[in-house]
Amino acid sequence: MIAANDVNCEFDFRSRNGAPLSGPEWRAEWSRGFDTETYPDEVYEELLARGLELSDADFEVLGAWKDGAIRRGGQRQFGQYQVHFTGNWKPNAVCAYTVWLSLSQRRSQLE
Repeated sequence: MIAANDVNCEFDFRSRNGAPLSGPEWRAEWSRGFDTETYPDEVYEELLARGLELSDADFEVLGAWKDGAIRRGGQRQFGQYQVHFTGNWKPNAVCAYTVWLSLSQRRSQLE
């Protein structure tokens, strides 16, 4: 849940039963049920570590990761890891595909 006022927003992290949590506590609780086969956590961690320094190719990896279309292993080097695309990350399968691929051209808006 996000509580917002006119000036800025603050996150109000909650547990499954509604109790308040810190950000790290919230992530630990909700990530336990996360499908790390479909969404490899090491790819996610690498994307977070890169932050605003994402390359153009990283945006493609980010889009594929968020759509569950990237897996461990394969021929593509991503940080310390080898990954491959499942083939589900393409224009006719995902409506957001072209938007994700154009994000690298809109860095100033993202920052």
